[in-house]
Amino acid sequence: MAAFKFSPLLFLSLFLLSCARQELPSGGPEDRVPPQILDHLPSSLATGVSPQTKLKIFFSEPMDRKTVEESIFISPPLPFEAEWKGRFLTLTPTAPLSPSCTWVVTLGTGCRDLHGNPLPQAYTFAFSTGESIDQGSIEGKVFFQGEPIEGASIWAYHSPPNTPRLEHTPDYITQSGVGGAFHFDYLSLGNYLIFALLDKNRDGRWGPASEPLAIPAGEITLSAARNSVGGCYLSLALRDTTRPNLISLQQIDEEKLKLVFDRSMDSLQIFDPTNFSLRYEKGTLPLKGIWPEYRRLDRIYLWTERQVGGREYTLRMKEIGDRWGNLLAPQAGEVRFVGSSLPDTLPPHLLGLCPPNGANSVSLDIHVELFFSEPMDQPSVMGGFSLLNAEGDTVLGNFNWPFPNLCQYIPEKPLPGSATYTVRLEGGKVVDLRGNRLSDSTLTSRFSTLNPDTLGSLSGRVTLSDTTQEGWIFLSCNGVKGRTSYVRKIGKPGPYTLEGLICGRYILKAWLDRNLNNRWDRGMIFPFSLAEPFTVYPDTVRIRARWETEGVEMVIGLEGEP
Repeated sequence: MAAFKFSPLLFLSLFLLSCARQELPSGGPEDRVPPQILDHLPSSLATGVSPQTKLKIFFSEPMDRKTVEESIFISPPLPFEAEWKGRFLTLTPTAPLSPSCTWVVTLGTGCRDLHGNPLPQAYTFAFSTGESIDQGSIEGKVFFQGEPIEGASIWAYHSPPNTPRLEHTPDYITQSGVGGAFHFDYLSLGNYLIFALLDKNRDGRWGPASEPLAIPAGEITLSAARNSVGGCYLSLALRDTTRPNLISLQQIDEEKLKLVFDRSMDSLQIFDPTNFSLRYEKGTLPLKGIWPEYRRLDRIYLWTERQVGGREYTLRMKEIGDRWGNLLAPQAGEVRFVGSSLPDTLPPHLLGLCPPNGANSVSLDIHVELFFSEPMDQPSVMGGFSLLNAEGDTVLGNFNWPFPNLCQYIPEKPLPGSATYTVRLEGGKVVDLRGNRLSDSTLTSRFSTLNPDTLGSLSGRVTLSDTTQEGWIFLSCNGVKGRTSYVRKIGKPGPYTLEGLICGRYILKAWLDRNLNNRWDRGMIFPFSLAEPFTVYPDTVRIRARWETEGVEMVIGLEGEP
């Protein structure tokens, strides 16, 4: 961030000579050269600056003035008036600067020249109205949809309360640059919470309906012993802060209810039977099961004991929320309905089969899944199912039923590679719980496993910078091209080996599952909760056939000398 050192006299001369007109040059090749900041007043690290000073900034070329004024951040927050003369910008504070204070001026990557070229990195300089400059710093990266993103606003709150309020003006603001990197310099010592925001309308506020937000994994402490911290990773996500609603309760028959919500619900809560109760005036209606509609989490089915037709029941739901933790609206948590006497006479359907018919390069540890339209008679499904190899021999395995309408067949050992397999389901043998036969006749589906000679492996080590934190380590590998992805539970920090990976280039991410729910949580605003810490390997990793890519080490957590 070193600036060309102009003297105040030279700065003034250039200022007076600069043309105030702002226009595009005519003709010539397209300008793709990013703008630069050639100098500024006060100079970097100046001390004893007058509280009545004005800030002057000299650019290398004419700028898009609106984008510059929207991308200037002064910390502590300070209102100012902007005046332009050609490439020179003067900022006049509307009130005197506080004495004995370090002032940090950041020009974010939203600053653009007249051809739309942005600053390649946020530019920061500091000066003090006192005798010293604060020296704390925080560095990190911000991601959106798995990719680093530039131009995100990064907000730092100093000495944050237990429940931070994003409508409050941040103490420090910067923007991410190339590769999603950001840094805060000249920070005072203390505790910080760092948020990231994709401020699409550049109003300096979070719009939950359309603007992705990243929540930190914890507070960052800058102290005399450690005044520089790195490894602050943030992941943007579009969040909805409104409460979900129940749109309708539909009676399918005397044992089934369909709940339709206005959005996808949290899978850990919606399938917990303790979150539902069904009562009538003199007793309860037992709940026998819950299952989702195929590939949807906004439509859920309840399987009850047989209802009494015409009897009024009350369904109560508690602790049920969407994937961002917004709990069900109070008025939707209780709904009354009249029991149905309609018997189940409709045949069940097979809605989904995995692997699908004709699938190639199927993983050797595949689980065959059958997704039905309703709860099934499990013995009939297991009796009508078979997995056969190319010679017609049965592949031995075990059945598992995650839901009453979802059957999994898990082979006892990984399947051989480069082989063809047949899934057969004899529809005449398969019935639902009321004896209605499967609507399909005998189903036959084939898939082939991948060639193990095309597989490689990956090994290395995952460590925690804060060894006092507890949880499970997960590692994900997402293919740069195509949809190939793996998520593996490593367990404790330390060495790992991942085998059976398809060749290609991957983006690696590791995270700490602190609440042991087997997924990565991004944190919540209401009620406030921290995200789970993660890291992304700085380069893509190449997996080659019959080869182990070694030494891929990743550190989860903050970096810096304690």
